[in-house]
Amino acid sequence: MDAQRKRKTLSTVLIDLVILCEYYFFYVIPFPETVQKFVTYKNKSGLLILIFLAYIVIRFFDNNAQRIGLFSVYVASFTCLAIVSAVYCITHYSFSKNELLVPFVAYISILWFVPLTLYLRQHLGHFILVLTSVNLIAGIILIFQGIYFLFRKNVFLHIYELYQSGLIPVRNGQLRITYLGTVISLSCVISIGILFNHETRNQFLHVSNILVSFVYFVFVSQTRMYIVCLLLVMAVQFVKKNMKLTAKNLLLLYGFIIAIVLLYFLIIRGYISSIIAPLIDGSYQTNGSYYARMDAITYFINIIKSHLTFGLGILDPGAYTNNYTIFHGPTGFAMMTDVGLLGSVARMGIPILVWYVLLLIKLYRLQRTAKNYVLSSLFYFILFSSFSLIVLDPQRIFFLSSSLAIFNQLVTQRREVDTNE
Repeated sequence: MDAQRKRKTLSTVLIDLVILCEYYFFYVIPFPETVQKFVTYKNKSGLLILIFLAYIVIRFFDNNAQRIGLFSVYVASFTCLAIVSAVYCITHYSFSKNELLVPFVAYISILWFVPLTLYLRQHLGHFILVLTSVNLIAGIILIFQGIYFLFRKNVFLHIYELYQSGLIPVRNGQLRITYLGTVISLSCVISIGILFNHETRNQFLHVSNILVSFVYFVFVSQTRMYIVCLLLVMAVQFVKKNMKLTAKNLLLLYGFIIAIVLLYFLIIRGYISSIIAPLIDGSYQTNGSYYARMDAITYFINIIKSHLTFGLGILDPGAYTNNYTIFHGPTGFAMMTDVGLLGSVARMGIPILVWYVLLLIKLYRLQRTAKNYVLSSLFYFILFSSFSLIVLDPQRIFFLSSSLAIFNQLVTQRREVDTNE
């Protein structure tokens, strides 16, 4: 009995370590570079090691571990697509090993789904509580860093990506830290779903988590697409909770969504000036704006036409290398992450489009029958982010794999309840 309790404790510690690893330990620990470079925004090597350790402990030492359920085929096929794409890159490009190894490791970190699915069978509540608490702490620390930089122009957190590049990203006079956007959005979406479920337990914690997450995205990350997606999720859930989806109510929903987006762009962020100014000074081609995305869309559509089967591959070429303009266009500013699903198809070919559409269909059907707002919140966020910052991007695989594991557990629980009734 003691041995079994120790194994469960060890699995919990490993799962919690994966979460802390994804939050980079709040950037408060000055790890040596030899350690820190394996736990960065792009390099998921350290995370992958923890994932496999967690799987070994849970699978081979827990007698209650059963086979993986609803999404095993999707995870396996996605891993195969990543392997095929890596082989394609090896046969078609010359590159340094990290240019392929780093994105490849990020893609196969979708295997996080496996130990997490096994773990959530008994510890879903613990996982959500830890994720929410860690997210709240991380958000507060990053907001404080943003305020501190505003007055002192100094960075006290140990953010490896900033020190490595030697550049401090600043937008609108504020320090911009985007690296935690993936996991913070995941935690925020879960909290939104829990509130719409009317779960009374830890309600204050989830309300605080949502508020802190929004403050992070507005003032620290300054990532418009995350804010828009989260607002859309809340709008859809509000309508589902309070209204029948008649034609009139759907019209009201779309009007509400448009009003929110306009308020955000026109009032909160002064989006009009951000459109006009680049047109005047000609900087729209390089500032990642709407117009630069239009150039990226044109370029990647042409890439898809000429690389329909395999895409360009998952290679992440460094700046000033021979392959960089192949993956980022002749100007070097076309970013696959900016154009969502289009960029993913340009990267991995038509198979990833088929894979993603089938996954969306499955997620939609499951969330519809399970009648759980956490599931529908995750689904709608994944759907809305298909246009930009899609979960298929290598740096956002953690959101995808965690969402699939949560789907698996909540749908399984629902089916067990229905069976017992």
